[in-house]
Amino acid sequence: MKTIITRISIVAFLTCAPLLAPRARSAPPMEEVALPDTRAGRCAAPALAFVRNCEALIFDIRYNGGASPVMIQLISSYLFEKPTHHNGFYDRAGEKADETWTYEDIPGRRFGRDVPVYVLISNRTFSAAEEFAYNLKHLKRATIIEERSGGGAHPVKMIPVNDRFIMSVPYKRAFNPITKWNWEGTGVIPDIKTSAEDALDAARKAALDRIGEVRRARKSEAR
Repeated sequence: MKTIITRISIVAFLTCAPLLAPRARSAPPMEEVALPDTRAGRCAAPALAFVRNCEALIFDIRYNGGASPVMIQLISSYLFEKPTHHNGFYDRAGEKADETWTYEDIPGRRFGRDVPVYVLISNRTFSAAEEFAYNLKHLKRATIIEERSGGGAHPVKMIPVNDRFIMSVPYKRAFNPITKWNWEGTGVIPDIKTSAEDALDAARKAALDRIGEVRRARKSEAR
């Protein structure tokens, strides 16, 4: 049996997402958010299909500054078997503005729970990219590796001050259904702390160890 560990850098997937794409309150059919018509969606689906038969999956978002939560929904949907609530937002009045779930219908097949997932982050990982790591960490679907991320959880609006300056003002607060909080100011805490130079090797080692455990368990069950 051949061991396949696939590393995907999803910088392009997240940063190419349409900034104004709608977020759904529940898990809608794919066509409602028109993801196949976005450059990011068209890249993500075939890329994930290409590595569908891997035994472990490594996402590298160390240099991803974030963008649209819609791409988090799409990519995360390949890692869960049914619609899963992974984040929400409250407005300044304290009212729940919306919540995000993984999709029930996606192009192609999903990765089974037996495929371990690893996410590489750094202090340059920010905003939506952090949410991707934070969600998977607390849903116990991925192991987070390297160093604490930047710590930007709240969506912001750019407010003009005058004809020369604008001000970035948070207008919503991210709310994780498991932790009841978010990563604002604290960043996402890695499960395995290491240097940037050693991060990928650490992920590969963890993946190989896990693959070995799964194979031994299967052999034991077959006896």
